Amino acid sequence: MEESLENRLNHLEQNSTVLEEKVRQTVAFIAKTKFECEQLIADIKHMKDWLKLTEQQLNKYLVINLSTAEEKNEAANRMLVSFVIEEQRFCEV
Repeated sequence: MEESLENRLNHLEQNSTVLEEKVRQTVAFIAKTKFECEQLIADIKHMKDWLKLTEQQLNKYLVINLSTAEEKNEAANRMLVSFVIEEQRFCEV
């Protein structure tokens, strides 16, 4: 009986050692995964900030280009009106 109990105790100690190693591996895996998730969150925040800045810059360029296009359109209209007036004067003569 004593030998049986000792065998059982040895078996339980071996199982305990295996379980402790699995616990260490699991904790290490969880810590690694947590760190990687935190890195991903930080990367996503940086990407979001970069996209926001890029959007602001694009909006500035769009406003500038729109203003330039409107100014060119107005100048072209003035030139066209001027040309039409000159043409009418030339035809009157």
